[in-house]
Amino acid sequence: MEAAKADLAKWRRKFYQVASKSGPNAKLGAVQGALSDLNENNDVAALNAMYAFCYNAQTQSGKKLEEADVEQLISKADAIIAAIDPTAALCSE
Repeated sequence: MEAAKADLAKWRRKFYQVASKSGPNAKLGAVQGALSDLNENNDVAALNAMYAFCYNAQTQSGKKLEEADVEQLISKADAIIAAIDPTAALCSE
């Protein structure tokens, strides 16, 4: 889980360079907040925020974000989702 948090922080910084605070980057902030406490129920909130991030990133493909960047972000999001819950559906599915 610690690796997922570190990966999330790294990709949030990268994404912030190309996305507005009110969009997908805000979703990553919600994920970080949910994963920062010890309440396991917040893992569901983190997963939901990751799915919202994926949706928002996909809607920006070809607009604010290059398609290749979106694919890379979705791939990293899938890795974070799998680290939170190995049985959860992935964004790329």
